[in-house]
Amino acid sequence: MSEIKIDKQLTLPELLLSVERQIQTFVYEVCFVFDSDKNLIFSKQGEVNFIRFTQEELNLLGNKYFTHNHPKNGFFLQI
Repeated sequence: MSEIKIDKQLTLPELLLSVERQIQTFVYEVCFVFDSDKNLIFSKQGEVNFIRFTQEELNLLGNKYFTHNHPKNGFFLQI
């Protein structure tokens, strides 16, 4: 995955928008998960049409801020 700039000087909504702008042209799906203090909890690269999550990763999503792209109108898969 290309280097994504995470600027914690931004407000949380600005940070999410900044990340979204950086990943909008990717040809594969990627996601970023942040906590309320703008700490990156995890990021993940998927395939062209989907991101596959483990149950452990899904458990990390509670009360977090999640952003991602949809380069080919993809979807999420749980394994």
